Amino acid sequence: MKLYSIKGGIKLKQNKFADANIINTLPVLDGELFYYPLSNSFCNNSIPVVEKGAVVKAGDIIAKASETGFSIDIHSSVDGIVEDITQIKHSKLMTTEGIVIKASEQSGDYVKLSPTKDTESIIKNAGVLGMGGAGFPSYVKYASSKSKVDTLIINASESEPYLTCDQSILINKADELIEMILFIQKELNIKRVIVALEGNTTEQTDKFKQLAKGSNIDIAELPRKYPYSGEKQLIYVLLGRTVKKGELPSSVNVMIQNISTIYGIYEAVKQSKPVIDRVITVSGDIDNHQNIIVKMGTTVRSLLEKLNFDPDKYNRIILGGLMTGTSIADLDVPILKTVSSVLLLNEKIKNHDEEACARCGRCIDVCVMRLSPTGINNSIMQGDINQALKDDLMSCIECGCCSYVCISNRKLMESIQYAKNFLVKDHVAATENDKAVGGK
Repeated sequence: MKLYSIKGGIKLKQNKFADANIINTLPVLDGELFYYPLSNSFCNNSIPVVEKGAVVKAGDIIAKASETGFSIDIHSSVDGIVEDITQIKHSKLMTTEGIVIKASEQSGDYVKLSPTKDTESIIKNAGVLGMGGAGFPSYVKYASSKSKVDTLIINASESEPYLTCDQSILINKADELIEMILFIQKELNIKRVIVALEGNTTEQTDKFKQLAKGSNIDIAELPRKYPYSGEKQLIYVLLGRTVKKGELPSSVNVMIQNISTIYGIYEAVKQSKPVIDRVITVSGDIDNHQNIIVKMGTTVRSLLEKLNFDPDKYNRIILGGLMTGTSIADLDVPILKTVSSVLLLNEKIKNHDEEACARCGRCIDVCVMRLSPTGINNSIMQGDINQALKDDLMSCIECGCCSYVCISNRKLMESIQYAKNFLVKDHVAATENDKAVGGK
């Protein structure tokens, strides 16, 4: 099929070391602590429905969706006892309110979702989020796509180095994926389905590609360039359609889902299973690269201990992709639905002081959103969040290309992430307060 080209992006070494043919399972230890933040990316805080000391089973609802804004139910991933409801550590938010559960002996089963024939409600009740990293509520995409979408894009491109978790699902769950893709296509009356693959993801997925071909599903093999797999970039590369600022893909008649999210929807719809675990890649400067099923709420410390990794031997530990993930200093942060990998790296952290912008223009050249990352960064550093918003701060997809190519060692993406997570929220709250006071 014809592919449209986009400006920007970079070429990266793939380093796809983890064997995608094998998916291991991480055990649960008696007495192990699991942590569930009530705040999940785009969602408003969920409301706890359990108290300290409550006995829970895997799949039990421990927090209900808020009645305002986007929100989801949160489920225990293990059998155990509620240890506490308190402030817990978070890889991006530092700390946030959450529920702590102490695991007991595991039954190996889970409490099934309450029966309903409405797919949108099933997806919401199961707590399915965009598992490619963004964390956008999947039920919102589903609802906004009804009677509006002519094309369903399945993002299986996995363009970040090291990651093979999506590829492992393509290989090991091909029948289930095709079944769910066709289910969504039929229910939403979608004319065309495209599955986007990239790089060496295309080398071991013959069964999936054969099943897709027999189901009239198009396969698009993307060039090995990062970040072609960004949502807006993928829609343009495949269809030549542009999603305008502040709009969803449904505005251009497209629904797009990550392959891990599709499998999460499959488990919810076909097995009445909430999202209580996911496949992640464990890789980096190690020998035992692998894809492994991890219970939600497992701490990084627990993961490394079970896999016999000594964290002191590594200079960096990253949750998520090499480019878009978060370097962590605290091993007690939990693995969440949006975490695709744990990377253990020996490379030394660059401690070079940030220098003044060299005005080389490299960050602008590689930006696929055609922004001026250094201009946005300057506004943030000066505390001028209004100007940063005018410079299109919120359009940044946080791909990390700008920081990667900066010769002045400026932490461009990191400053934008900080502004989005903290400064913008404070700015909006202050603005609303000023309006309220002025209206009295």
